[in-house]
Amino acid sequence: MALLHCNFYSQVLRVAASMDVILPERACLAGARVPVLYLLHGLSDDHTIWQRRTSIERYAEARQIAVVMPAVGRSFYTDMAAGPAYWTYVSEEIPALASALFPLSDQRRDCCVAGLSMGGYGALKLGLRCPGRFAAAATPGPGAGTPVNCAASRCCRLFAAGTNHGTHSLHKLSQLGRRERAGRPQDDRLMNGDESVGKSNARPIDATA
Repeated sequence: MALLHCNFYSQVLRVAASMDVILPERACLAGARVPVLYLLHGLSDDHTIWQRRTSIERYAEARQIAVVMPAVGRSFYTDMAAGPAYWTYVSEEIPALASALFPLSDQRRDCCVAGLSMGGYGALKLGLRCPGRFAAAATPGPGAGTPVNCAASRCCRLFAAGTNHGTHSLHKLSQLGRRERAGRPQDDRLMNGDESVGKSNARPIDATA
């Protein structure tokens, strides 16, 4: 397996950025376009946590998949009202750049996203808002309750379990969410990417609904 440390200028963030990428050398040398897992880090970590504290390279080798691990700071994978557009960065620029630089499959069934803690939030957000792109999205455990190495292993199992079911589930969840938000315009604005909706626009939750 090859481990590449990539430093580049982000057109979205307008600052130097970085990501680490694991590639299965044999598949790439054979001319194959390989399945890819986008693996997102948590609030108190950075993109290097997966190599430093897990066996992610070994897990990826067993399944012959690529792993893309971007650095996003403490952004919560969100376009900020008074800061960088990290949602656009991770949902558009990173996949486009990684696919341009490396032989990654462009098939939905070969593309998954996962993360831990804040990264789990980002992974589910990507899966639910981009169900046509990702076959599966997962967070192996909320918050700090799941050891990071255990999380890495579970994330790679997305490919062992098969991804067609994940695609179907993401489409269903996305459609269900939009139906349940009928009559709640501020919720639709959030789902569609308008994250400038402030607390003053939120409505109290009706626990009896």
